[in-house]
Amino acid sequence: MWFCLFFLISLPLSVIVRIRNFLYDKELLPVKRVPVFTVSVGNLTLGGTGKTPMCAFLVRYFLDNGYNPGIISRGYGRSKSKNANNDEFLELAMQFPKVPHVQNPDRITAAKQLLEVNSNVNVIILDDAMQHRRIKRDVNLVLIDAAEPFGFNRLFPAGLLREPVSELRRTDAVILTRSDFVTEEKIAEIKQRCEKIAPNIIWAQTVHFPKELLTPEHQTVDISFISGKRVLAFCGIGNSEAFRRTLSGCGAETADFLVFPDHHRYDAEDLRYIKDIAVKCNVETIICTVKDLVKIPAEEMKETVLYAVSIQIRFLCGEEELGKLLRQ
Repeated sequence: MWFCLFFLISLPLSVIVRIRNFLYDKELLPVKRVPVFTVSVGNLTLGGTGKTPMCAFLVRYFLDNGYNPGIISRGYGRSKSKNANNDEFLELAMQFPKVPHVQNPDRITAAKQLLEVNSNVNVIILDDAMQHRRIKRDVNLVLIDAAEPFGFNRLFPAGLLREPVSELRRTDAVILTRSDFVTEEKIAEIKQRCEKIAPNIIWAQTVHFPKELLTPEHQTVDISFISGKRVLAFCGIGNSEAFRRTLSGCGAETADFLVFPDHHRYDAEDLRYIKDIAVKCNVETIICTVKDLVKIPAEEMKETVLYAVSIQIRFLCGEEELGKLLRQ
C-alpha cells in the first residue's frame, strides 16, 4: 500500500525533473558561467555517498598544485540562526580553515559573494551541485555508493533517486565510493551500466579509510586506540551503516549504536541521553563521526571520553585520469 502511494507521488516529480533537465539541455533555461574554473561534486541519490571526503580530496589536490580553491554549497541542514553553518561546512572548515566557503542555495550568488571577498580564488568546488544546473561547471563529478548505486531505480519517494540514472550522460567522471563494500562482479555490473549511458566517462574507484581519531578540542589520536575497546557509537549521517562497518574494521567492540537523523543538531538532552547509555553499557569511550563532532560544544563533553573517526578517501583506480581532467 505504502509503496503504491509513494510510486504515485514520484510520478509527477519524475515528470517535473525530466522537463527541467530537458529545458536546460536545450538551453531554454539560462546557465551562468563564473570567471574561474569550476568543479561540481554531486550524486544521483539521497543519502551519503561521500561528497565531503571527496571535496576535501579536491581541496588538497588544488592546494598541492598551487591553486587557490574556494567552496560553495547549499548549506542544507544548518539552523535558521544568523550566520549558522551546517555540518559539512564545519567539517571542511576544521580541515581547511584558510579556504573560503560560502553557503547559499543560489550558487550563482554564492560564487559572486566568494569572489568579491576572495579575489585570489581561481578554482571553485561546487559541493552537492549535480542537480543545480544554473551554474556552469567545467568538470562534473558524480559519486555513486557501491552498496546502493542506483537508488532502487526509482525517484524519491518510491526510491532514492534525485533524478533518473540516464542523467549520468552529463558527467565527466563517475567515482564509485566504498568499493570495498561489494564484490568485483558487482563493481563490473555498475561500471557497465554507467558506461552504457556515458561511454566517454572517466571511471574511478575509491574506498573510505579511517585516518585518525579527533578529540572535541581537535587533537589527533592514532586510530589504533579503539582497537579491542568497548565503545558506544552514535551518528547523524546519511549512511550510518558505513560508519558501523568502519568501526568494525578498526577492531572496536560496539556495545550500542545510536542513529540520529541526517544533519541532526545535538542539544543538551541528546548529549545527556548519549552519556546515560554509555554508563549503562559500561563502555570505555564514545565514538562518533567528524560530521557529528563539529556540532557538539567541547565543554558539553569535557568529562566524557569522546572521539570522532576522521575519514579520508583512497583511490583504487582512476586517480591519474581524474588528475589529467582537473589540470585541463
